[in-house]
Amino acid sequence: MVQWVACRGLNHQGSGTEANLINCGQWVLTANPRPNIVSNSWGGGSGATWYNTVVSAWRSAGIIPVFAIGGSGSSCRSVGSPGDQPNLISVGATTDTDAMATFSARGPNARGELKPEVSAPGNIVSCGTGANNYVTMSGSSMATPHTAGAIALLMSANPSWGYDQIFTALTTTPAHPTLSNADRNCGLPEGGDFPNHAFGYGRIDVAAALGL
Repeated sequence: MVQWVACRGLNHQGSGTEANLINCGQWVLTANPRPNIVSNSWGGGSGATWYNTVVSAWRSAGIIPVFAIGGSGSSCRSVGSPGDQPNLISVGATTDTDAMATFSARGPNARGELKPEVSAPGNIVSCGTGANNYVTMSGSSMATPHTAGAIALLMSANPSWGYDQIFTALTTTPAHPTLSNADRNCGLPEGGDFPNHAFGYGRIDVAAALGL
């Protein structure tokens, strides 16, 4: 059985304070039951470390943090925080043709490290408001819940798995779409097309990660 909990750290316009987001992070640690995964579709400018203490506390508690990498465009080093920080899985957004979305932020982070780690579909039909029951939404904030759901499936099939096993499963089995020159532009850390600072290790493939 899947259970879901949420803490509202942002207002209806998508803005919030650091204090509210820290309070939500602390609440997650005391939730009963405590979640296995926290999906975070929020972020700000690059290189901000103020949420790292919360992320470290989640990791120590066995919670897997998943963060959107941001929608600030295709310039190199455009990744946003907290997704550009260590100790978490950050997610870029792909299109319905399996290309990298032009809005999806690119790495590396300020320390020259690979970001994002993975990518997922980011142009999604989702719930709307009022008369618009369903709307198409685009963003790394749409790709991040896809990745959190993939992790939930992996943990359901492998209840003993923690962050390290999940990270390995996602990063050793992803799809490798054809890269554009823009995808290569921000660097190829291991010399080949993958990993790169656009897709990360690749677009997640849940079936492959499950060994199917």
